[in-house]
Amino acid sequence: MRTVEVQLDQCWELLRQRRALSEFGDDPNAARIRPADEAEGHQS
Repeated sequence: MRTVEVQLDQCWELLRQRRALSEFGDDPNAARIRPADEAEGHQS
Protein backbone atom coordinates (compact mmCIF):
# COMPACT_ATOMS: atom_id res chain seq x y z
CA MET A 1 0.00 0.00 0.00
CA ARG A 2 2.83 2.40 0.86
CA THR A 3 4.39 1.93 -2.58
CA VAL A 4 1.12 2.92 -4.24
CA GLU A 5 0.90 6.06 -2.06
CA VAL A 6 4.42 7.11 -3.06
CA GLN A 7 3.70 6.50 -6.74
CA LEU A 8 0.50 8.52 -6.49
CA ASP A 9 2.44 11.42 -4.91
CA GLN A 10 4.88 11.25 -7.81
CA CYS A 11 2.06 11.32 -10.35
CA TRP A 12 0.42 14.35 -8.72
CA GLU A 13 3.79 16.14 -8.66
CA LEU A 14 4.29 15.38 -12.36
CA LEU A 15 0.81 16.70 -13.15
CA ARG A 16 1.50 19.92 -11.22
CA GLN A 17 4.82 20.36 -13.06
CA ARG A 18 3.15 19.85 -16.43
CA ARG A 19 0.37 22.35 -15.63
CA ALA A 20 2.85 24.96 -14.41
CA LEU A 21 5.08 24.56 -17.46
CA SER A 22 2.09 24.85 -19.78
CA GLU A 23 0.74 27.89 -17.93
CA PHE A 24 4.01 29.76 -18.42
CA GLY A 25 4.37 28.83 -22.08
CA ASP A 26 6.96 26.11 -21.63
CA ASP A 27 6.84 22.56 -22.93
CA PRO A 28 4.86 20.37 -20.49
CA ASN A 29 6.73 17.35 -21.86
CA ALA A 30 9.84 18.71 -20.13
CA ALA A 31 8.35 17.73 -16.75
CA ARG A 32 10.11 14.82 -15.09
CA ILE A 33 9.15 12.46 -12.32
CA ARG A 34 11.11 13.35 -9.23
CA PRO A 35 12.58 10.67 -6.98
CA ALA A 36 10.15 9.35 -4.38
CA ASP A 37 11.96 11.01 -1.48
CA GLU A 38 11.56 14.43 -3.14
CA ALA A 39 7.95 14.12 -4.33
CA GLU A 40 6.58 12.26 -1.34
CA GLY A 41 4.33 14.29 0.93
CA HIS A 42 4.10 17.41 -1.22
CA GLN A 43 0.33 17.61 -1.19
CA SER A 44 -1.71 20.73 -1.76
